Amino acid sequence: MSTVPDLPDPMIIERGLTRRREAEAAAQTGDHDAALAAVDEVFSLVAVLRERDRVDEALVAAEQSLALVTALARADALRYLPALAHATAELGRCCQRARQFERAAAALEQAVQASRILAAADPTGARLTLLEVMSSYALALAQSDQLERAYAVAAEFIGLARGQLPAALPLLTGGLAFQADLATDLGRPLDGLAHLVEGLRVLDQAAQDELPGARGAAARMAAALRRAAEDAELELPEDVVELLERHRD
Repeated sequence: MSTVPDLPDPMIIERGLTRRREAEAAAQTGDHDAALAAVDEVFSLVAVLRERDRVDEALVAAEQSLALVTALARADALRYLPALAHATAELGRCCQRARQFERAAAALEQAVQASRILAAADPTGARLTLLEVMSSYALALAQSDQLERAYAVAAEFIGLARGQLPAALPLLTGGLAFQADLATDLGRPLDGLAHLVEGLRVLDQAAQDELPGARGAAARMAAALRRAAEDAELELPEDVVELLERHRD
């Protein structure tokens, strides 16, 4: 798969069609491992098109991929549940790129539901994937002006991320910054400040633990907290001021 990003777009589209046909043929013969391998490559090809901003092609490929996996899942729903979760998540992300935000939210909601089942069965291996999908779902809700629902989903995945450190550090701190923005938009600036303070505390500890990228992320979080406090015309507690001084750019 390392050569996929180097392929020109028409070849990626053609390869995706070929691998979809191979997945269907493998499933018909009962070779589900081969079918899943082909489906995984199709997902990678869709992601490459999406990342290249080939929005129309990526969206069509994502729709076709979901249709394929849905058909395959009729024979063995549990075996294909991870692929179904992946397919709906990829469709949702393609819809986001296409600015079809309500459709993106609907697809990502289905992906979250499937990912919850997978995380319950395999908390170690699937929990981070669930958090990533929930993060995308919260963003899609916000993009479709469903701010209260976005805030609630963000609060849930942030709560889950707290128990998955350090692996979930980017998701936790990014989620807190996102939730702070939502709180401000919802007219709750004090809640927004609280989320930024929590994010800065988490990143301060990560920086002390010398986790990669933590110091730069802490500096950015500190800058956001300074701006938010100034906008709200609020004086921060002394311990928070000390954190801000520690993480100046």
